[in-house]
Amino acid sequence: MKGIKREFSVARTPQQNGITKKRIGFMRPFGCPVTILNTLDPLGKFDGKADEGFLVGYSVSSKAFRVFNSRTRIVQETLHINFLENQPNVAGSGPTWLFDIDTLTKSMNYQPVIAGNQPNPSAGIQEHFDTDKAGEGNV
Repeated sequence: MKGIKREFSVARTPQQNGITKKRIGFMRPFGCPVTILNTLDPLGKFDGKADEGFLVGYSVSSKAFRVFNSRTRIVQETLHINFLENQPNVAGSGPTWLFDIDTLTKSMNYQPVIAGNQPNPSAGIQEHFDTDKAGEGNV
């Protein structure tokens, strides 16, 4: 058969449209070991330029990753990371700080909001409430 060969396929099946795999290709499991490029500290000639850490999540306001830096023990947002593909992500081998709420809140610079009881004089229980008078006022 000469000419153009036409192949028809269903447009919305993920196996045939070739787009679905590209959209989630950047996703990694939380707790995945990473190396973080240190761009903030003034480094010497022979100092290491990378820190080790763990993936905590994804930034809400930008395309950055949220990672826990094991050296500085803080959570930071950065684009300059490399995923360690050769290190297995074993369940239960993650850092213990993930389950220590005090260390996690300190690393995120979390300031708790303390709200005390505030009196509201307009809200309360009326002692003498007459339902007949209330019904007449609305009509």
